[in-house]
Amino acid sequence: MKNRSIINDVLFFAFAIIVIALITLPGNIGKNEERKIVGVNIKGEVRAPGYYELEYGSRVKDAIIAAGSETRQADLTSINLALRLSDGEEIIIPKAGTNLEIQNSLININTADMYKLCKLDGVGETLATNIINYRSEKGEFKSVNDLKNVKGIGSSKFNKIKDKITVE
Repeated sequence: MKNRSIINDVLFFAFAIIVIALITLPGNIGKNEERKIVGVNIKGEVRAPGYYELEYGSRVKDAIIAAGSETRQADLTSINLALRLSDGEEIIIPKAGTNLEIQNSLININTADMYKLCKLDGVGETLATNIINYRSEKGEFKSVNDLKNVKGIGSSKFNKIKDKITVE
């Protein structure tokens, strides 16, 4: 009999918590959460270049859509459409035939955004974020070799990208 009473008390308590949560939760949704956005500048071969604010977690493809889609002259083959956007990022959609020039130029690790850093061999979103965070915390890289101080950049990865980066 005591066991049944304890079980009933536990069930009643659990039921009360669920009812209270259901009553109070809808009124609190969004009150304590800020709507997170990222501001990006998109230019080049899009129909409406400019500044756009998108939901946090949006991808390059979302920015292109926000800018009215790509033009017929756009070359998206060198663009990682799935890359997550970061606040303050600049996205340049190249014209067909110009992507090789963009890919062959050196990337300044002191100014490059996530999109540009991810163009380097073996650099994805996580490593690009580590590079950006490192330079925010420690200041500009004085030499290309300083990149080795970033978490996730070992000798092997550094050797793959050292000829494709600059600090000037």
